[in-house]
Amino acid sequence: MSKKKPVMSHDPLAGLAEGANESPAAEANDSAQTATADETTAAESTDGMQVPAVVVLPSSLTIAEIGELYPVLSERLQQGGDLSIDCSDVDVVDGAGLQLLAALNKSAVERQVTIHWHGATDVLLRAIAELGLGDLLEVA
Repeated sequence: MSKKKPVMSHDPLAGLAEGANESPAAEANDSAQTATADETTAAESTDGMQVPAVVVLPSSLTIAEIGELYPVLSERLQQGGDLSIDCSDVDVVDGAGLQLLAALNKSAVERQVTIHWHGATDVLLRAIAELGLGDLLEVA
């Protein structure tokens, strides 16, 4: 009986809940994370309140991209404070992409971090609804 080789050599979601610093994908390609998700740093508003940093999701949120997106989200989650996610560019999403968002949400709840979802596309909303994740993710 032959053993099948794994498709991936790592689990892109491993450590998200535990708060691991980096995934194997991040170690292999740190520069790719900036190409996958844009992140603006937190800034102060005019009244001195901290404005959450915004992570802009890529247009394709599939298994091919989540390995690069994971370290960006993980690092931002570890910083604490509210997290703002711009979903307005997402036009392709698969189960792995939704799994990453669900794991992010779970970790945020555990860390008492509030996620603010912005600009969810019809594609993303439909995928969330089809998998019954609407109550969990609360993306609007």
